[in-house]
Amino acid sequence: MRRHAYHSALALSFLAVFVFAANTLPRISVGAAADTEGNALHSFCYAFLRQGNLFLRCNGSLVQLTKPGDVTDFAVSETGNAIAVLRLDNHPRTGRNLQVIPLTNSVKGQLLPLGHDFGGLIASCGTTLFIYRTAKDLLAGKDLDFKPYQDFQCSSDRKVIVGQVSIDSHGAVVTELPPGDSHTALVSGVPPNITKPRLANTGSEGFAYSVSPSGEYFAYYAPTELCLVQKLTTKTCTSSIDVLRQISVSDSGDIYFTMRTGPGCQYLESAAAKCIGIAVLRNGKHSSDIIEREASCPQWLTPIAASAIISWHHGE
Repeated sequence: MRRHAYHSALALSFLAVFVFAANTLPRISVGAAADTEGNALHSFCYAFLRQGNLFLRCNGSLVQLTKPGDVTDFAVSETGNAIAVLRLDNHPRTGRNLQVIPLTNSVKGQLLPLGHDFGGLIASCGTTLFIYRTAKDLLAGKDLDFKPYQDFQCSSDRKVIVGQVSIDSHGAVVTELPPGDSHTALVSGVPPNITKPRLANTGSEGFAYSVSPSGEYFAYYAPTELCLVQKLTTKTCTSSIDVLRQISVSDSGDIYFTMRTGPGCQYLESAAAKCIGIAVLRNGKHSSDIIEREASCPQWLTPIAASAIISWHHGE
């Protein structure tokens, strides 16, 4: 009974936070570019974290979506069905809560206390995934798996899949690794096509990668080099870029990422606000631009996802 009461109170508190934010949300435009037939190519919207709260920026307009300052991670489904967030929890038995907030009637809300501090959220494969040992599809309520990938990301239709596999000294994909006789590499396809040139070797610390929702672009970061790959073939890289945490690539090939914003700035989780910001490397450019200061964890939003957030907060 105590557990049920705790969950109910937490759920009401969580909803109140988002309703409060909704009441102050201004009318903003997604501002999506379109091709000659009127199909949306990309939006100028992205979500990010600042001082423990979730923000949305569209066409220069900034709105704050949460208030308590307890959000540690988030993911917005590319299809605009839901937002998943990880929030700090003062309850001694859990530490964090995982919540799924429906943006449409097709998704059920969830409130899941976690008994550990591990795992994170990504938006990929047309859903939101909680990554901890396995990839749990939060919208389908079950694990999503593409063996033998150790981890993976994919396009919204799941036709383009990129992930990490272990390869032994003979060039074969293996699941159990003899010590010192293998390495990890980033490859594509199901099953993984290891006869093609590998997209990247992934043994370096800080490696990150992202697949655009359309599958047109794929981006990865290996220390000092940020690369954009189009149609899994044409690659362009920019060196001397310092990337922290995950990256997010848009359907137009722009790469959003967290970076240090000043010389000699040391990234510390407990005092990161003054040290980090969000930058974007535009497709075809050779240098990045800082677009948010004292912010982190950007996710580029598809037009449908951005519109769903705005409509949901306006109660439409």
